[in-house]
Amino acid sequence: MLTLGLVEGLIYFVPAENYNLILGLHLLSNLVGGAGPVIVFAMYADVADYSEWKTSRRATGLIVATILFAFKGGLWIGAQILTGILALIGYSKATAATDPNVQHWIVLLFTWIPAGLAIIAGLLLLKYPITDKQMKQIEIELEERKAAKANGGPLTVSDRPGSS
Repeated sequence: MLTLGLVEGLIYFVPAENYNLILGLHLLSNLVGGAGPVIVFAMYADVADYSEWKTSRRATGLIVATILFAFKGGLWIGAQILTGILALIGYSKATAATDPNVQHWIVLLFTWIPAGLAIIAGLLLLKYPITDKQMKQIEIELEERKAAKANGGPLTVSDRPGSS
C-alpha cells in the first residue's frame, strides 16, 4: 500500500503531454496494488479464526457481513465526498476543459488524494496485530480443539496454554 501511494503520487509530477509515462506509472501502481484485495480477503479469514480462538465460537458469517457492510458504507461515503468536492470546485462539462482550477483538482483527485489514502492504509496495516507466527499457533490450537471435541470432550478457551 505504501508503494502504491508513492507511485500514484508520482503521477502528479508528470506533464500531461507525457501520456506514456503516466500510463506506465498507472500500470505500475495497479501491479503493486493488485495484491491488496487478496490480502484483505485473507485477513477476513484470519480475523474469523482469531475470534474463534478467543471465544471458542465460530462467527465467520457475522464477521464477513460486518466487514462487507463497512466496506460498502465506505464506498458510499467516498462517492458522496467525491461528489461534494466536484460541486465545491465548480465542476461541470464546460469547466472541466477550460477552468485551470477545476483541472488541477481533477488531477489531485486522481493522484495525491488516492496516494495519501493508500499511504494511510499502508501505515495502518503495519499495526495489524495478527502475525504469521500467531496465526500458525491459532490454527494448531483450533485443530487441537476440534480433535478433542471429536474425541468426546470440549476444549474451551480456559484450556488453552497460557490462559489463566
